[in-house]
Amino acid sequence: MTSNNSGFSIIPNSIFDNDDVKDFALLVLIILHCYKDNKNQVNMSLNEIARTTGLNKKTVVKYIKKLIKLGYITKETRVTSEKVFSSNIYTIIK
Repeated sequence: MTSNNSGFSIIPNSIFDNDDVKDFALLVLIILHCYKDNKNQVNMSLNEIARTTGLNKKTVVKYIKKLIKLGYITKETRVTSEKVFSSNIYTIIK
């Protein structure tokens, strides 16, 4: 997985001003911003997010759920035509 640009990412200042998004939630959100495409979508597995953040997968899941609940991201679960899980796509809203 490579980031969406050549060496830097633009992170909105507003995410640093919200007391609800601190610690590991902030780290996960920053990583999602770093890997988003031009539609604000991120196609990374939980294992990739865990490896990139240095967190374990269970912790990543916890903070992805928190970011969804707070309205920062949405999660779309993709399945194949055979109804088998394929991957998640995260869309950054805020």
